[in-house]
Amino acid sequence: MLRGILNRYVDKIAMEDMPHIKVPDEKEHKHFLETSEEWTDLVLPDLIQREKDMPKGFEQKPGDDSIIAIYSTGRNASVDSRLYGGKHANVEVDTRSFNQETDKVEFAITHVGENLKANPNGGQLIFLDNAGHSLAKEGRLPENIHKEMKTVLMEQYGLKATEVAIINGQELTNPKTGADSKASGSKKDERKFAIAEAYNAGKIKVVIGTTASMGEGMDLQVKTTDIWHLDIPYKPGDYRQRNGRGVRYGNENDLVNIHYLFMRGTYDNLSFNTVINKRGWNEAIWDKDVADEISTEEEMVGGGVPEKEAILIEMETDPRKKAELIVELFVKRSDSQLEDVKDNLYALNRKRHIYRADTEDAHKKIGERKKKLAELKPDSSIKNATRRKEQFEKSKAHIEKLLASAEKRVQTNGEAIDKLSTTIGELDQEKGRMDRLMSRTQEVFYPGETAELKIPDDFIGQDSVEDYLNNDDKNHKSTTVPDQNVDMDFPSNAEGTTNPRPHNIDSTVKDKDLIQSADVIKLIKKHWPALSIRGKATHRKKTRGWYQMAYGQMRLQDVRDVDAALHELGHHFDRQMGMWSKSTGLPSGIPSELIQLGKDLYGDKRPANGYRAEGFAEFIRGYLTGDDMRTHAPKLYDWFTTEYLPARPKEAKGLRELEHAITALRNRSPEQVVRLSVSRSSVIGLRAVLRREPLRRQTGRK
Repeated sequence: MLRGILNRYVDKIAMEDMPHIKVPDEKEHKHFLETSEEWTDLVLPDLIQREKDMPKGFEQKPGDDSIIAIYSTGRNASVDSRLYGGKHANVEVDTRSFNQETDKVEFAITHVGENLKANPNGGQLIFLDNAGHSLAKEGRLPENIHKEMKTVLMEQYGLKATEVAIINGQELTNPKTGADSKASGSKKDERKFAIAEAYNAGKIKVVIGTTASMGEGMDLQVKTTDIWHLDIPYKPGDYRQRNGRGVRYGNENDLVNIHYLFMRGTYDNLSFNTVINKRGWNEAIWDKDVADEISTEEEMVGGGVPEKEAILIEMETDPRKKAELIVELFVKRSDSQLEDVKDNLYALNRKRHIYRADTEDAHKKIGERKKKLAELKPDSSIKNATRRKEQFEKSKAHIEKLLASAEKRVQTNGEAIDKLSTTIGELDQEKGRMDRLMSRTQEVFYPGETAELKIPDDFIGQDSVEDYLNNDDKNHKSTTVPDQNVDMDFPSNAEGTTNPRPHNIDSTVKDKDLIQSADVIKLIKKHWPALSIRGKATHRKKTRGWYQMAYGQMRLQDVRDVDAALHELGHHFDRQMGMWSKSTGLPSGIPSELIQLGKDLYGDKRPANGYRAEGFAEFIRGYLTGDDMRTHAPKLYDWFTTEYLPARPKEAKGLRELEHAITALRNRSPEQVVRLSVSRSSVIGLRAVLRREPLRRQTGRK
């Protein structure tokens, strides 16, 4: 609702795009320091040992060491090794190197001091969220790092106490005296305002503080020439808030330099990439597409913690083991991305299918209304000529209005279908690219029948699997996987038979990689483990399938008979809902649709379980195999897709996977089916797949 109000009544324009407002340019500087001896010799070995000693799985209890705790403490040490600590740390670091090549604090102090020598009128902002106040209280630090930096700037560069201000939750500088002390309430606000006034007037040259205390609500832009980030915040918005103190309207300088400090071999690079790749909550408020794509929980909480595997990569010192972790993380991420693409394809195809079905209905209405309009005549029963003409004109206008409405539906749906088709085409291409990349990954890193991870020697030392594969075509010929266009558009034909999904067949696919009927049955068992499925050995009836209602058991004459299994799965759903199909008070129109579906299957011979129960089972089979159930049973279809599935997300996911599998099964070529089936004693499943025979044309089942 908030997004709608903003988009309706507020024009969003970035400050830099406002012609009447002058904002200084910003220039990024990424400074990479070498790994310090304190990190290499003390911190990193302890992080590795903590990960080895960390309780695993169910052994872990509240308060135990964890991968997040390891990451957080290691992250602090990336700024200054003296900040490494916590109850699980086994080492303490009591000194820094005082070498600007390996010491962020020293680097910042030196360059801030030199900048002020070169430009005494420039202002310097330094951000560091964890300055070690608790360690200073414990006696592990002589003073917190904010205070330490102020002291060194005064001693080495001749700055006065009133020229360096500190703003954090523990202390605020008095700009008149230069003294640093705690302030609260109105006194705190007054002092922060006084600091900003003195800084913008050029009296204060350096402000050191935290994001929470000086990153929001303070105007520090007038003199700012440089902004220093000694640490990496957890939330993406924090960088924006920090930089916004100086990069804003009112700065008398044309350029602001933004400095990011990183130490090689620590968590800095991982932390920075994790944060800047997050999409902000502010952006989501304005942009619905962004809001639909991002994780709300992730953005609101902060979302600055990377995956466990990414943290372990940064800790690993063995080059080969590090390479293995890189590949495993790549496979995990790629698999997740591929599933997202498939889910999006499914949703968009389903949406396009609905638009097309509605367009077909609109075309039908157009034909009917044009015919009615052509046959329309004045009502001869109305004797008064004037009234007869008025009634005729009203009837004509009404039909023309309905006709125009149907034609508008066709136009609007057509535009939506075109837009969806474009997006589906792009996603299909992305899916094909990812399929080929995953196939290439398996070929190079998981070769042979065992599919065990094996790292090529020339990959060791690299950090991008995709770049390695793309640059390695000369040594490895890529084996591509043909694209499977998972298109959920299945219009019904005149006979109302089961419609196969559109083919996109490549006969070069190895038989062992093809989906088989048994795979579909296994998928049913996976998602509905309580459902017992047995074959001919326990089947004593002549029908292709049978569902034992009392025990929730499915019996199949041929355990590979997918159509029969899907019908019986429908009975299972009905049973889970307490025989919903037979209950009273069903939404209007659904009972008659259930009866008609049942009659289409059984004809005039009423089944023992009743037409409605068989009709519901047949609906589930048709829904999964591609029958246009929205046309055959529109009321039931709407209830199933808008009420049943949303209320059962796990079941909806299982049905979606089942549809994907059935799509792949139907997309096999006849030659492939024959090769897979020649050794089977039964040809029932083979005949059903090759001929696409509808269930209603085969022996009825109960």
